[in-house]
Amino acid sequence: MRAPRFLTWLTDLLTSDLPDGVTLVSWTDAGVTGEAGMEHTTGVVLRAPDGGAAYLQIVHGGGRYDGEEKIVEGNPPAPVAPVSLVVQPGGQLRMVDVEAWITAAIVNSQSRELATVERYSTREKSGAHPFGFNITWHSGASTHAHLLYTLRPGERRGADTRYRVLETV
Repeated sequence: MRAPRFLTWLTDLLTSDLPDGVTLVSWTDAGVTGEAGMEHTTGVVLRAPDGGAAYLQIVHGGGRYDGEEKIVEGNPPAPVAPVSLVVQPGGQLRMVDVEAWITAAIVNSQSRELATVERYSTREKSGAHPFGFNITWHSGASTHAHLLYTLRPGERRGADTRYRVLETV
């Protein structure tokens, strides 16, 4: 699944299960596409009730972009226990909870295009990003999502906050 179609699908999936006070904002509406070097990225922003924000960047990997997208279906991953996104006392969101909520929603969608979903925080070998996920599609393409910014209430995006991952926003 290519990034633009994935973003629409993910937005629809998450919007239907947002807790009270949490909003989901498109990358464009958050103003990210106007930043130098960020013109070709996409993602979503989760805003916590207290004003903190988590910017989830979505990157497409593998597959080809020339021509029509070929949709390939197979068996989806086995369903997992549903996860609710819990707002912490004080109106904050924990990034490990955001990751668990999103990946459970993706897996439990039972999309026949999904082959595997891997959470960053639970993988055996840690990488550069502590929270996020990898999806492998039956088409051979992949989608990677990681936190580009995690901002406290009142903080702005900038060089000093890019890839600085807070555990709670």
